[in-house]
Amino acid sequence: MHTIHQSFHGPKVVRAGERVRDHYQSLTHWVEASKLESTMNVDQRDIVMFAPSPKMAIRRSKEIKSRWRSDWGMVKAKFIELGICYYYMDNPLLLGMPAAKADVLNQLVMLGISETMAATHHSNAVAVISAPRIAFMGQREARPEAISRRVRAVNKKYNDTWTLVHWEGRHSSMEIHDLAVVERRPIAYCGAPGERVAGAGLSKLAQCADVVVVFDDKHEKRHESLQLAIKKAGLMLEIASIGKSKSAPSEEIAEANEEESQSTLF
Repeated sequence: MHTIHQSFHGPKVVRAGERVRDHYQSLTHWVEASKLESTMNVDQRDIVMFAPSPKMAIRRSKEIKSRWRSDWGMVKAKFIELGICYYYMDNPLLLGMPAAKADVLNQLVMLGISETMAATHHSNAVAVISAPRIAFMGQREARPEAISRRVRAVNKKYNDTWTLVHWEGRHSSMEIHDLAVVERRPIAYCGAPGERVAGAGLSKLAQCADVVVVFDDKHEKRHESLQLAIKKAGLMLEIASIGKSKSAPSEEIAEANEEESQSTLF
């Protein structure tokens, strides 16, 4: 029988100039701290985050209700479901356990959410983390518009329901990661800084992701060996154009149309 852990880590965000993953003692702590996220008042947020219990987190949050983000009513559902995603992603053995689900639902009810709505939030979150897990590589060489175009294509293809796998080794960067944070998309972290996509690193990636999108120049093919390694690992590979310079707008438009209409899958 597994212990029902309540704590989990959120996405990497910038705190005092450094990227960190905040640790939340419970889903309740996540929800209450999220009410203050846009205020950028770290001290006030920490008072809630480090409350000794979920009930105390609620109490401390209510004491500074005037500092809640003004759009909380509009974004509340998204934050609740995102928190559930991170909870299960950090505690994968609890996914599917009735006791874990009951604990999540009890916390949501304690937050003033009806049992029916709590169950809906839980179902929505489980659907998201059960959807395709997608990693992106090679985006450092890609133009910003090419990255945005590919992410839009992925959103359309998977009905905006997918998890970003952020590879922390080579051939990765933070552009798509930071976009996912803004869009409140769940992010799974894989690999270590500087790690190559080979050997143990490739095995890690194969365990984390279902699909890998590689940005590459179709003529120079800088990442051909990377693509071969990904295919050999049994992952679905999708090739994305890095985009063209402004000196060749007609060719860039043609590539954009082609990329929106279909993907190169292996």
